[in-house]
Amino acid sequence: MGANNVDTELIQSLRQAIATLSDKQFDQLIFFLINEIENEDTVSFIPDTQEGNLNLKVDHTLPLLTIQYGIAVIQHSDDSHVSAEVVRSVNDSVNESNHIDAGVMVTASTPTDEAESVAVNRGVELVDGDELVTLLIEHGLGINNQNGAVVLNETFWKLFRGQTRSGVIDSLEIPQADSLSRLRQTLSAIESGNHHKEDIARNIERISGESFEPRQADYYATAGWLLGFLHKERRSEKVTGRGRWGITRLGQTYLSTYESGNYATADRVLSNQIRSIEIVRRILAELQNQGSLSRDDLIDIIARESELGGSTVGRRARSVVNWMTELSEINNGSGDQYLSYSESNELSIKEVSMDTDREPAMIDDQTTETSTQDPVKNENQILDNIISSFETID
Repeated sequence: MGANNVDTELIQSLRQAIATLSDKQFDQLIFFLINEIENEDTVSFIPDTQEGNLNLKVDHTLPLLTIQYGIAVIQHSDDSHVSAEVVRSVNDSVNESNHIDAGVMVTASTPTDEAESVAVNRGVELVDGDELVTLLIEHGLGINNQNGAVVLNETFWKLFRGQTRSGVIDSLEIPQADSLSRLRQTLSAIESGNHHKEDIARNIERISGESFEPRQADYYATAGWLLGFLHKERRSEKVTGRGRWGITRLGQTYLSTYESGNYATADRVLSNQIRSIEIVRRILAELQNQGSLSRDDLIDIIARESELGGSTVGRRARSVVNWMTELSEINNGSGDQYLSYSESNELSIKEVSMDTDREPAMIDDQTTETSTQDPVKNENQILDNIISSFETID
């Protein structure tokens, strides 16, 4: 379906939806789009510290050879234009890379005439805002069919914009997954190309040798979304009725640092993201005021702040507790003190050197080998840069 055959109202709605995205969210949108255009196993994020201005790498296989091209993802507001200097910078990144053969630049804005001329002369492919909307429509990304009409997929864009920051919290935003090892297995399965819950479940069953239901795979994938590690894409038209999960750059960061044995960094990334979950933010505020909460207190807070009710609240409360006790300032008590808060622990974490790798506390029974690798130098600064890049926008 081309953009020329679509209502102009939909085109305008898509433009407005794209404009609401942050730079990192726009980066993720283009990752999903390129996954739709190319073979999904060939597209990967480029770490921020590598390849200059390039964000994505694609291994494009031709009959006789494979070409690797890099994509620069540049989000601009409607009143700005991509300059020739930006195009030159993208071209320089391609020329300086040992791995990239060609460059593509994707923007929500419009290149200047000079920028288009430079792109032609230097072999950089430009995808501007008009072409981007056309590609989204052609590949059914961010839209769906409703009563025979093609409309904006509000759920898709809502998930991109993140969690509730005021009012009643959606039930989707209350965790219902307890095991960190299962979370990492879920991330790993999705990164390996298993994007639907049935495929994720089969992958985890094969690796763990334990039964794992597709329903559970969706629970853990949703937990990954809450942490900013995953994003749920459109409901796939290729397989009717199945949601499709994709890993984010931050999810890759958490998984790679943990798998490399850099547990201290992985632990800090995880703790930072747990604190960003809206229900955790609100419970933390209560804990700071009161010092401790009973189980009934916790259930009352979740029932008051969210759409949940009945016995579901109690079941979700267990998961919330498991996530919160990963935080250094939170203790898992007993009896009336179901959760307690320690300001001294919160202060001490800011003083702990990140030069000692340690395994993060686990919320399941899995044991993991301790890393024997040398600690990463300047890890505090490196991690602070990572975290600041993914701060949740209120």
